[in-house]
Amino acid sequence: MEVYKKFELIKFSEKEIAIAKNHALARTKHIIRQFVPRAAPSNPIESNYGGVLGELAIRKFLKIDTRLEENYESGTIDSGDIEFKNKAYDVKTDLVFEDSYEKIFTGQIKKYEKYGCRVFTQKHLHHLVKYTGGLIFCVFRIPNNAKDTREDSGIRKEYLSNNSILIIGYVERDKILEFKPSLYGPKNPETNKSVRYNSVNFQFHHTDLYPISNLLK
Repeated sequence: MEVYKKFELIKFSEKEIAIAKNHALARTKHIIRQFVPRAAPSNPIESNYGGVLGELAIRKFLKIDTRLEENYESGTIDSGDIEFKNKAYDVKTDLVFEDSYEKIFTGQIKKYEKYGCRVFTQKHLHHLVKYTGGLIFCVFRIPNNAKDTREDSGIRKEYLSNNSILIIGYVERDKILEFKPSLYGPKNPETNKSVRYNSVNFQFHHTDLYPISNLLK
């Protein structure tokens, strides 16, 4: 399976996986994640684990300091996950079932399919002022049966054995408001049905995003 030309596949060492796990545990202990559905296939620690890996992936690709801040106990609201060329970016990482992940990986997923768009909840719009560069999107593969095997704590071995993150791309802050937020995704032209989200979201198909490599130019 060949990765889509505009994406970047980032792989991690065992040491980096261990770092991500420790940060995920610390974040879960001190930070309450908002807008996560109760029936989500990943528990809060696993969700945070994917988020940490996304941040590490961007840092590795941009060749900037991979050390992550550890001020979780302070409860301080961050000003962005990544600082690069005097701009701040928020990194969004989706944990996606492997069937959909394969479609994303090859760039074949349609915008109206489940997981076809990367999203930014309208409820966080007030944070956008901090993200002077914009939003960067990543995807982490999880098993198709993750919902059935979900545990309330810990990180499943299937998550820890996946040593890669797929960087999809980024959208500049000033471009985000050009997209109309909605509770529903684009309509499937064949069925006339839409994916329903858990909140009103700004939605970005990968064709709407810039390749992460553009930031290096």
